[in-house]
Amino acid sequence: MKRILVTGATGTVGRQVVSQLLAADARVRALSRNPDAAGLPPGVEVVRGDLTVPADLDGCLDGVDTVFLAWTAPAALGQPALVTSTVEEITGKPARMFRDWAADHAEEFRA
Repeated sequence: MKRILVTGATGTVGRQVVSQLLAADARVRALSRNPDAAGLPPGVEVVRGDLTVPADLDGCLDGVDTVFLAWTAPAALGQPALVTSTVEEITGKPARMFRDWAADHAEEFRA
């Protein structure tokens, strides 16, 4: 079974992602700047990390097959590109911002 790292797991969208993954019997690891205050359900492995500190991601990604990246940092900070490039460097797999993926697939979801 795949292990999925969820960033933003303590936010509104992230909590829903975690809940649905657990319901599907996925192994879930959540990235949190403050694991003690995460308040996530039993069965979630909560690890300490900060997306703005690329060195934090090394250990967080050990044994992870998939990353669900939910992050609301302003694009003007340049940090989303830094995070995706760091994920690509560590995993050797391409990372894409959801907004880019959604734009590429918008026609598939129109009624």
